[in-house]
Amino acid sequence: MDRVDVTPRRQIPSGYLLAVLGSARPLTARKCSGREEMCDFCGTPIARLSAEFEVEADLEGERWRLHFHSSCYATWWAARSSAN
Repeated sequence: MDRVDVTPRRQIPSGYLLAVLGSARPLTARKCSGREEMCDFCGTPIARLSAEFEVEADLEGERWRLHFHSSCYATWWAARSSAN
């Protein structure tokens, strides 16, 4: 698979990602060990000893790589599922 160009979270306007996160269409998802990435759902780092879900998603026509804590991923997925 080709590498996906994404905008780092720190460059995203405040509140923008959370506003569109519900409309994200997941393309791929994988579970891995945390890498201190910021969770795109709650905004806190994902510790190395924690599980991380890395999701490639379509957000408003652009491909993004999103990072979630396990519990944040479950909450996001449930909210998406109930809205669709």
